[in-house]
Amino acid sequence: MAHIDTHLLPMLRDLTKGLAANNVRFHLIGGLVPELQLDAKPPRLTNDADVVVTTESLSAFAEIKTMLGSFGFATTSLPYRLMHDSGGRVDLLPFGAPLLQNGKLILDADHQFNMAGFRHADESRVDVTIAPDLIVPAVSLPLFIIMKLVAFTDRKEPKDLASALHVLRHYRPDDDAAYGLEHNDQLVPWEFASAFLAGEDGRPYVDADVQSACSPLLDRIDDVTTGIAIRVAREQGVLVADDRHIDEIRERLRWYRLGARL
Repeated sequence: MAHIDTHLLPMLRDLTKGLAANNVRFHLIGGLVPELQLDAKPPRLTNDADVVVTTESLSAFAEIKTMLGSFGFATTSLPYRLMHDSGGRVDLLPFGAPLLQNGKLILDADHQFNMAGFRHADESRVDVTIAPDLIVPAVSLPLFIIMKLVAFTDRKEPKDLASALHVLRHYRPDDDAAYGLEHNDQLVPWEFASAFLAGEDGRPYVDADVQSACSPLLDRIDDVTTGIAIRVAREQGVLVADDRHIDEIRERLRWYRLGARL
């Protein structure tokens, strides 16, 4: 069984049971994705679950939340957050083309989300075994990286970029494909091969919306005066980020970008 926060297991069981009983398609999209799909655990383990549900209207989304009340969930003051009887928390986002306005989901005036990349959740689906009796659909790691980059452009929280970088460091470990990789007749450095491979595997999800959201961010990463790399290094536990840490972050994102053709 996967090692996750003890509050999350009963909550995920009831969430999966409730959504499946009502034929609601859903995917894990947040910090649990790398925790469940990578052997290397991130420095900070998540204590909640982030889930996207497929629906066509906000009224249908409200009905889903009400229905989950029968499975131990209660609404909160936040329009996307539910609390479970066990103490577990889930952040639930609805997704469907009719819900979007210029690529954004608007739950209310204070809660708006750039949904670039979300339409690829089904095609990227990975079924993750959390316990012998619990299999949960999640987005793939390459799409998770894109979603975290988009999230960082939305809310500017270093933890989003730090999560993406964690996957870029540990993606497809010990894969023979990492040896002898080339880009434009240049050998991809072995220490950045995982980032390049993650970019290559994410290419099917790089549509116009993803390009629009992620390219400006990646442009800024190359400019150390923005302070982004320093903030991310601190999020990863490096209290005093020196040039070595900053260069590693910039170079890893550069090779990811080359692999993804972003």
